[in-house]
Amino acid sequence: MDEKLNFRDLILENECLRLENECLREELHGVTQTKDELKKITLLFSHSEQFGQVGYWEWDEISNHYITCSEQFASIMDTTVEKILRTVLNDEIDRELICRDDRERYSNIVDLAVDNNQQWDIKYWCYTNAGRRIYLHEIAEPVLDDHGVLIKTIGTIKDITEQKRNEEELQQSNVLFKQAEAMGNMGHFCWDLVGEKLISCSEQFARIYGFTVSEALDYFISTEAELNVVHPDDKDYFRQNQYDSKGLHNSLDLEYRINTASVETRHVYIRSELVLDNDGLPSRSFGTVQDITAKKEKEFALIQATEEAQEANLAKSKFLASMSHEIRTPMAGVIGMSDLLMDTDLSPQQLNWTTSIKLSGNNLMRILNEILDQSKLEAGKLEISPTDFHLASLIRDNIDLFGPSITSKGLTLDIKLNNELPATVHADSMRIGQVLSNFLSNALKFTSTGRIEVAVKPESNEIDKLQLRFIVTDSGIGLADVEKARLFSAFTQADNSTSRTYGGTGLGLSICKQLVEVMGGQIGVDSIKGKGSSFWFTFCYQPAKKALKATDRRVALDRWVASRPLKILVAEDNKVNQYLIRALLNKLHHTVKIAKDGQCAVDLFNAGDFDIIFMDVRMPVMD
Repeated sequence: MDEKLNFRDLILENECLRLENECLREELHGVTQTKDELKKITLLFSHSEQFGQVGYWEWDEISNHYITCSEQFASIMDTTVEKILRTVLNDEIDRELICRDDRERYSNIVDLAVDNNQQWDIKYWCYTNAGRRIYLHEIAEPVLDDHGVLIKTIGTIKDITEQKRNEEELQQSNVLFKQAEAMGNMGHFCWDLVGEKLISCSEQFARIYGFTVSEALDYFISTEAELNVVHPDDKDYFRQNQYDSKGLHNSLDLEYRINTASVETRHVYIRSELVLDNDGLPSRSFGTVQDITAKKEKEFALIQATEEAQEANLAKSKFLASMSHEIRTPMAGVIGMSDLLMDTDLSPQQLNWTTSIKLSGNNLMRILNEILDQSKLEAGKLEISPTDFHLASLIRDNIDLFGPSITSKGLTLDIKLNNELPATVHADSMRIGQVLSNFLSNALKFTSTGRIEVAVKPESNEIDKLQLRFIVTDSGIGLADVEKARLFSAFTQADNSTSRTYGGTGLGLSICKQLVEVMGGQIGVDSIKGKGSSFWFTFCYQPAKKALKATDRRVALDRWVASRPLKILVAEDNKVNQYLIRALLNKLHHTVKIAKDGQCAVDLFNAGDFDIIFMDVRMPVMD
């Protein structure tokens, strides 16, 4: 019986052991699973640290050293986990890494949080162990034991230096953008097309309309409100450009006037673009508005000044035209009567006086012509009239005008014409002769002894650019470099003594320069003070359209002789010119009728039969 009981007890004991073993096995399996889960969690936390660049740390408040820290924490601080864990620190030493400007703020926030057992969340600048300056985001909280005693602190840090710098750059950009908007009187806005209201705007935008930002957002709550600020005279224009039959324009580029909140009229320039939603429908309009009032006022003032200048220039032109007529009329009488007088029997002294009168009249007429040419050039109304002409004849005719004066001063004259010169050319012979005559006149004026030379040669024989060069060289007073630099400016002579000694307006060479440039050429001078000058000019020409012969001098002298007597009607109100014209025409065996005004000329024309009519430009009674 006892043996049976012992065996039963043994069986029960074995069963109990089996059950205990199974419990231990299950417990061990659970522990193994927990360790595996812990490994997984630790691995996930490590990956999370690396991915989010967040470092974890624990600080022992009793021993003043780090209990543990993550690799990411050590990496952020430019050190290793081993160095961190074996270094004993205190709060004062640890906080020396924090930048001076943030150190006090950091201490105040952390100390207050620790004293109240609260979490802290702070951003600050600090230095790493390698001396790098970084910006950290720290989140931490104190840990207490069962008796409420602080035993450690746990927390995380994240390096947000790049984010901070981006924020600072963005902030700086915003400041610069606001300054740029203010300097350019420009503001930006965003308009909700669905809700038909302004949803955002800059301070400068609101200021242009006379509002603050909040006032602008409260005011622009409908398209009617937007239209209300438009100047009444510009509302139709604004509607036509803001909207069309299909709806809003994709973009807007518009100038118009507005009435501000203070009832002040301003000119604005607006540019905007549509923003489409996912369905391709207009949802917003983003753009800029610029206050261009000052610009418009300047433009208006400039237009007004331009109109006034044009009116003044027109008045000047009318005045010069009037003066041209009024001065030329008596001058024609002076010069013409001198010619008539010189054809009579005069004593040597009388002939000398008459010649002086004619020369003075011619000089005065030349000055008048220069002033009128300058006026035409300034007004852009001087035109080139090219014709076919015989080149050698043009040169000879202009030189012949100065022949007597050159001989009387005892100067020698040389003419050098290149063998390759064309016989005839197509250009403005009158303007070419005007420039050549001016050069010859100056050479004669400023040369007292020696010689004058006229040379003409081809400058360019390209198919699309035919040019000739005229050169007039003298042995006169010459020019210094500073004098040459200003020689071709209007109303300018070599120096102040030149006009006193030699006379002249200082317009001749300025006019020549402009004439030459109109003819597609250039003008210049080569000169040495005291040793003479060499003036030259070029001009473009075309081949003559027809062959021409040299002018016969005898034919030229008789060019005013008609083949038969003519009946001529002369409309002229000046009595001296009436007498002069009648005398000249009677010498040529013509019959002359004089009309003292325009109406008289019309009456005589209707009553008579005339071959030709000479008419003055301005006439009394009827022009």
